Formats: sequence, C-alpha cells, structure tokens
Amino acid sequence: MEKMNNKEKGNLGEEIAAKYLEKEGYKILQRNYRFSKNAEIDIIAMDKTTLVFVEVKTRTNLNSGHPFEAIDNNKLQKIQTAVYGFLSQTKEKFNGYRCDGIAVIGLDNPKIEHLKNIYFGKFDFSQSREASLQSSSSSWGIIEVKVISKVIGVIETLFQRTALMSVSSFSLCLMSSPAIQ
Repeated sequence: MEKMNNKEKGNLGEEIAAKYLEKEGYKILQRNYRFSKNAEIDIIAMDKTTLVFVEVKTRTNLNSGHPFEAIDNNKLQKIQTAVYGFLSQTKEKFNGYRCDGIAVIGLDNPKIEHLKNIYFGKFDFSQSREASLQSSSSSWGIIEVKVISKVIGVIETLFQRTALMSVSSFSLCLMSSPAIQ
C-alpha cells in the first residue's frame, strides 16, 4: 500500500468501519457529522431501532498503541457535544441511543474490533426540545459488550490509561452483563 497521511488513513478506516457495520445489518444514516469545529461523529447509524453514534480509530499497526487508547475523556466529551448537537437538530424520534467504538487495525487486511456502548457517563437530554430523547431503553451507564477473551487485556489497559473507570468495577460490570452470562 502506498504511503498515506493520517487523514487519508482515518478516512480509509472509516470506510472500512462503515462497510463492516453495513455487513452487520446497520443502516448508515450519516458520515462525518460535524456539530462544531471540535465536535464530530464519524458514523451515525441505525442498529435495528437504536440510533448509534460511532467513533472510529485506525492504526496501521499497534506500535503507537491500540486505537481505543485514543478515545479518552476529552474525546468522549467532544462526542457528547456532537451527540447533543445532532439530536437537537433532528426532528426524528428514536427508541434508544448508544455510542460505539470501532478500532481498525491494519489497512491491507484490517482487523476490526467493535465495542458497543463505550460512553459510561449519563447523557442528560432534559435540555433538549424533544422529550423522546430520554429513552428508557438506552442504557448509557451500562457496558453491553460481547467481549472475546483476547480483547479483555486491551480493554483493561484502555481503562487504566484513560481512567474511565477502575478495572475492578469494569470486571464487575462485565460479570453482571447479560452479554457475558
């Protein structure tokens, strides 16, 4: 593969992620939604009746760390701003919402890792003009990830480095998740 700059690599990674989501049955609604200069959502999609905001991180290899390590608290705040922006501008009603992360590792023969519901805070939609934005089916505070064993170490490293939550509470959350049982 020819030499690409980071923006080109990111665009290619987002294209790979969008194709992956479509293959998994998601309907892509919008790509590269920009609410402000610093608040962007890479992919907005529907997973059945759930609106999904997707952050895509791409690495050609793991020499600079795992792609999920780039989704830190600062990035999550920017995503939250963009989510508020999108929801305040749409007239559509949705049954649920979540924010996913997709890691694309390698570009020639990419490995894709998909984590569902990466945002652990609570979105407060009470300021929004649409009361329907407070969907009870949305579980922003609970991780619902189908974790495969070889990814657990990467996830633990991510949480340790970004201080999103302690590894012990992450493990407890995983053990109580219906996806793990």
